Amino acid sequence: RNGGEAGRRAVRQAERERELAEREAAGAAERAAAQDHALLERAAAADLEEALRRSVAEAASSAAEHEPPVESLAVVSLASASLDAGRPRAPESTFGGGETTCIICLTRPKTHIAVPCSHQCGPVRGAT
Repeated sequence: RNGGEAGRRAVRQAERERELAEREAAGAAERAAAQDHALLERAAAADLEEALRRSVAEAASSAAEHEPPVESLAVVSLASASLDAGRPRAPESTFGGGETTCIICLTRPKTHIAVPCSHQCGPVRGAT
């Protein structure tokens, strides 16, 4: 009877050790798989980043090759552009002071600018 009991204990101990070894092996396999997965993800991210860099560089190069030449344009002020609105020019005496007459007193020439709109509007005495 003691021999049978000791044998069963030895079998149970061997089973526990086997289960423990299997769990350790499974854990090691899971850790190895996780490390492999992380390595693959980093490699894929690096490959994707490199592919994206190449694609952007190719697109920039292609755009530069197909970009039309830029023509320089002359700078023209509105005053010198001689825009024709299809109406006759209003005489200087029109209400509002015309182009040079103060819009406040309607008699003296414009000398000051209204801030913040920067419209030129009145003479020194007329604006104060």
